[in-house]
Amino acid sequence: MTNPIDARIAADNRAVRAMERRERAKAPKLPRPASDGIYNEPFANYGEDSGLLFRQETVAKFTALNNEVTKLYKNPVLTSNEKVLSAETKVKKLVAAVEQDIQEQWHLIGRKRTDISGRMANALRAPREDWRASALEVRSVLRGMSHDERNAFLRSMSGDAGDDAMLIKYAVASVPPELSGVPFETHKDMRDLLLALNDPKLLTEPKDLEERTQRLKALEQNVPLMARELVDLDRAAALRSLTED
Repeated sequence: MTNPIDARIAADNRAVRAMERRERAKAPKLPRPASDGIYNEPFANYGEDSGLLFRQETVAKFTALNNEVTKLYKNPVLTSNEKVLSAETKVKKLVAAVEQDIQEQWHLIGRKRTDISGRMANALRAPREDWRASALEVRSVLRGMSHDERNAFLRSMSGDAGDDAMLIKYAVASVPPELSGVPFETHKDMRDLLLALNDPKLLTEPKDLEERTQRLKALEQNVPLMARELVDLDRAAALRSLTED
């Protein structure tokens, strides 16, 4: 016959083990190790554009938070719900800070785009009034030439830095390629020549700005996704609603 005391102890032990199993089942999932470089691709942590430092800093912040949340989830003292709520607070705080930093980056990009646009217009603007007045006529003449005539004419002007040659270069480069009266590559060559003469940084800054813009877009889109890998925000929200009720 089973001793009532032993039976009670066995029942209590079973209850404890069942509670432990339930607690383990509710335990938050550990994040992927940040040491695997999991933030590099989603946060576009590559390239050599002027926005790289900001992306590197964002990766470093998420890596530090990943390690902090991992340590939190391994804490044997806290309950599963306490871990989730604490992690949610940390994650939301970082996400809010990063989103604010992203808006500042967009502001800087907007200012840089305006700066480039103004400098580009100045670099491609003919320095003489008579050249600007003749530009439309020059483009009209170029469009009226046959392919061979235009090629022969432009070849005769290549390498020439005289007034006539510079007038043609400004007339062509100051408008979009489709309005210039010359093939795209010819337009680009003339445009690049004037930029090199008047503002050499404009040969690289527009591309840098485009790369910076595209990579910031990628980072901005992926911040919420990577945050959800650190904590179950839906579970945290449900827990808080129960607490408020």
